[in-house]
Amino acid sequence: MDNMDFMAVEEVVCSFDKVLSLTNEEKDGLQIEPDDMTTMNERLHLCLVGMVLTDQGFNREAFKQTMLMAWDMMREVGVKDLQDNLFLFTFTTMLDKEMVIRGGPWNFD
Repeated sequence: MDNMDFMAVEEVVCSFDKVLSLTNEEKDGLQIEPDDMTTMNERLHLCLVGMVLTDQGFNREAFKQTMLMAWDMMREVGVKDLQDNLFLFTFTTMLDKEMVIRGGPWNFD
């Protein structure tokens, strides 16, 4: 790397430092109480991550609705898009989650 390349890299790093700096409030950090950790762990135990294994495009909304209909849950199931083919399903009870796990693997379209 010659001197010009090094200066260009240094310039990019400096510009990132300006944009990606923490505020004083953010520098203080976030305190998580033990009760909050317990609640978060309980909520995580009610979640499943699902992935659509395809190289082709697909209708994300149709996928979510189809899976919810196929599972036929009595209680609400939350669905959140995480990435292109990755979804987070949040169940109301552990029984519902276990039923979906036992019924899988699941196919779409």
